[in-house]
Amino acid sequence: VLLPQYVESVRDKLAENIHEMWAVNKIEAGWLYGEYRDDYDKIHPCLVPFERLPTAEKRYDIQLAQQTLK
Repeated sequence: VLLPQYVESVRDKLAENIHEMWAVNKIEAGWLYGEYRDDYDKIHPCLVPFERLPTAEKRYDIQLAQQTLK
């Protein structure tokens, strides 16, 4: 399925929302920001605003949004 070009802005906003919901769930579960992931101490480097995510993490959220829209 090919999505029209104008859907890209919706996809990008959806990707941001996906990340925000993931972060909220992590924070509610007691996770904190840290430079390195540590599952035992509940520390994760991606507990940052979407704009500050590493490129690979942004790409993952954008692809998930794209698939959701399809």
